[in-house]
Amino acid sequence: TQFQSDEPMGCYEDFEVGDDFILWGNNMAEMHPVLFSRILANKRKNPGVRIVDIGTRRTPTTDYADMYVEFIPGSDLALANGILHLLVRDGKISRAFLNENVVFKRGIEDIDQIGFGSWGEDGLGLDPSDGPAEHYRFKDQGRDASLAELEEFLAHYTPEHVSEVSGVPVGQIHALAEMYGDPGRGTVSTWCMGVNQHTRGTWMNNLITDLHLITGKISRPGANPFSLTGQPSACGTVREVGTLAHRLPARGRNSGASTAGGHGGDEPGTQGQGRGDMGCPIGHDQPEARPAHDGHVPRLHARRGEGDVDADHESVGQHPEPEPDQA
Repeated sequence: TQFQSDEPMGCYEDFEVGDDFILWGNNMAEMHPVLFSRILANKRKNPGVRIVDIGTRRTPTTDYADMYVEFIPGSDLALANGILHLLVRDGKISRAFLNENVVFKRGIEDIDQIGFGSWGEDGLGLDPSDGPAEHYRFKDQGRDASLAELEEFLAHYTPEHVSEVSGVPVGQIHALAEMYGDPGRGTVSTWCMGVNQHTRGTWMNNLITDLHLITGKISRPGANPFSLTGQPSACGTVREVGTLAHRLPARGRNSGASTAGGHGGDEPGTQGQGRGDMGCPIGHDQPEARPAHDGHVPRLHARRGEGDVDADHESVGQHPEPEPDQA
């Protein structure tokens, strides 16, 4: 929704030149080992490099992290808004970048209008008894907003409130804001399907990108939001080789019909297309985190030129955290 393209910002070379790597719920050590090895190689050469593992449970990635941040499932939107709150409150934003490249928009935030894309004929139902959705027909309606409106919205997301909602200690919220707000260090944010298949995955994608837009840490070497979808082993050892029960290798769809080869599916070469909704895992107790080395949201749409909206850059988005029963 921010860049009008299903491609990530950033490039692989960011892993060699970034200073702070903030992993939003993706277990890179196991699921993206080649890319993670590039971060570790950078850290070996440059001891000041920091890795932050944000997640709902400890994974092998946690063992390599300088700080582990555990949040209550579904509360990552509140955490991202809390970081934005501190950045704006403490003046750690790039006004020059915002003035030149970003316009603010605000969309529909009413859950009753948005639904979950899961139930009812149009996907707007809120009750599973409405039956599974075949389509999702929600259409957002953006309107002009401003930095002042964003600041007003974020006033609610104080570190104390966010800590109560998310379970993340106040000190860690401040530490994350310090990392994103330090103009002298390159920050790379990574995420994968934990964010994308969230009940509010679009909002969470927008918020991670917002952290980079509001600080001007975007489209610069070693400073970018970087979605890791499509990389092994997230897709390469699942989708492409037919590990999923409802998919054949090379994304062929399994229709259940038998064929001469003993497999049900479409004609050879047919490309399947499918997405599923995933719930959130059960929460865990907050462990003691290792310290770091030192110590409803208007979307921002970036523009290029006079009044021209640039589809390649985008948005700071303000999105409220879901209610507990929506997580």
